[in-house]
Amino acid sequence: MTEYKNLPEKYPPFIKVFQKSLPWAVLIFLSLEAYNYYTNDARNAITLLVIFMVVYALSYNRGEKRQKQIFYSYRLTVEHDTLTRHQSNLPDISLSLNKIVRVAQLNDDFLLVTGPEKDDKIVIWPYVENFDDIRALLESYCPVTPVNYKNIFQLYPILLPFVMLLAFALAYISNNKIVVGVSALVAAVYIGWIFYKTRTSKLVDTGTKRWAWVMLVFLFFMALTVYQKLVS
Repeated sequence: MTEYKNLPEKYPPFIKVFQKSLPWAVLIFLSLEAYNYYTNDARNAITLLVIFMVVYALSYNRGEKRQKQIFYSYRLTVEHDTLTRHQSNLPDISLSLNKIVRVAQLNDDFLLVTGPEKDDKIVIWPYVENFDDIRALLESYCPVTPVNYKNIFQLYPILLPFVMLLAFALAYISNNKIVVGVSALVAAVYIGWIFYKTRTSKLVDTGTKRWAWVMLVFLFFMALTVYQKLVS
């Protein structure tokens, strides 16, 4: 059996992916808070800001620890023409190398190995040791092909959550009922889709799946806010 683990020196670029998404959330929230401060109740805005900073600090610390655990628990094994991915809080996934349907080249040199069944998917991280050897092994069974992105959201994944945050912001600050309703609908559909994909994916760890329920709580309070604005 041959085993491959992530290289410790590759941890900084790995954790950067997690850190890049955080400033957007902070920027959107602070913008909403500034609007709320100058147009409504300043005391309420300050209270929400304090709560957000505490929750943000705790969530960031927890998230960084989880990312570190995920990184160092990730490993691949090859035994008897079978590729297996092991990772903390995730079930092992094994694929027969002889039954690989596709090996796709994703952004940032990630490889997505797909088997005959719907859930037969293994993501090969570029942080793993001897990555070129793994790629060569896969190519001996199936050619590596680049992913043809069908739309701008697939080409630039950051755009979709940005559009969602913008929709939420418009639903929160706009006084136009049509804008509020459409923006809230866009945000609700996106949150529902993310919740479904998170809960059903074998590529998402159990801790993240538990936290996905927070999305529904967020959706509930957003619906209350939008309802109050629409009936007022």
